[in-house]
Amino acid sequence: MGHRIIVAGPRGDWEPPKDGDWYLVAADDTGIPATGRVLQALPDRPCSAIFEVAGKTERRPPPGVNEDLPTWLFREQENSHAGQLLEEAVRAIDFPAGRCYVWMALESGAMRRIRRYLLEEMDLLPEQMVTRGYWKLGVPDHPDGDYGQE
Repeated sequence: MGHRIIVAGPRGDWEPPKDGDWYLVAADDTGIPATGRVLQALPDRPCSAIFEVAGKTERRPPPGVNEDLPTWLFREQENSHAGQLLEEAVRAIDFPAGRCYVWMALESGAMRRIRRYLLEEMDLLPEQMVTRGYWKLGVPDHPDGDYGQE
């Protein structure tokens, strides 16, 4: 008798609010698969999507996502650590006026730093963000339930 395995895909538990003036979606290699569902669910409004991956060979947009939509960041070119380029890119955004909603999934430490920046310096409210730390640099078996909320 063979072994049973269970495979689960992205849960897709976020229904984007429809009252946003613009949306920000940010993910690293581990969060990109879930972005397809997120991006497809967004209303027809401006969206910034930023994806950070190890190198150009990892540039694989999720099904249903236009390859030209995301800004791609490559760690190997910049000799950076996980999340560093995403954090720098988010800090460099000239936030348009109006209500912004954010969805991001990436390395836990970087996610927490970006979340803190958005809350403390950009005055976003916690309810304007969905944040997921899928893994933590240097920590094996980090739970993917790190939402950055203390």
